[in-house]
Amino acid sequence: METEQCEEFDPAPKPTKPEVEEAITEPADDDTHTELPCGSAEEGQELHGEEQAEAESCAGESQSSDIRKPSDPEQCGDTACKEQRKLQKTNSWKTVRFQEPSMDDDVLEIDSSAESLFPEYVTEEWTSSTFEELFGADDWLDITEDRLLRKKLVKSGAPDALIPVWGQEVSVKMQCVVEDRTVVEKDTKLVFVIGEGDVNQALEECVMSMQKREITLLLADSQCAYGLLGR
Repeated sequence: METEQCEEFDPAPKPTKPEVEEAITEPADDDTHTELPCGSAEEGQELHGEEQAEAESCAGESQSSDIRKPSDPEQCGDTACKEQRKLQKTNSWKTVRFQEPSMDDDVLEIDSSAESLFPEYVTEEWTSSTFEELFGADDWLDITEDRLLRKKLVKSGAPDALIPVWGQEVSVKMQCVVEDRTVVEKDTKLVFVIGEGDVNQALEECVMSMQKREITLLLADSQCAYGLLGR
């Protein structure tokens, strides 16, 4: 993941977006900004996520419910009336299409490394290790004491580079996958202000532990991505 620090930012809070992941991160190379790396992922179900990052975020659709009571009091009789609930779907201009995988035997298996934003840093942890193994591995660093957020350094950052701080604007490059290595998000330059809720807390915490030009794998429990601790 790559991150860039900026002198100005908008302090107004923004809505949070969920996600899950393990990540490779690397800071950006902009001359006018300080770049710092960080990871996501990504987001309460008992899932773990993996993201490869210079940055990431997610969006969702919502439905509203309308609760109505019966208008005719005679229908209630001597017993208390029960509320009638009617769900109404909000208007949406988005179209979702699902495509079944091809069953042709001649279809070649896609090399996941070719799709990666960090093809030269594809590791076993990124391609085949289970998240359960990684959460217990000794060569990973704990970002939080509860071990729900961990990182593994892939490439060291600039020796004298500063790390980003709360309230600072940064830009990162990131890629996020879930445990079966399905890519759920990619971003070559995600810009956000740390602490404003634009991304999940896992990504923010990872960015604040990275230096400019650093590339790292981020392993995030679902609670830190889209669960209770995500935002």
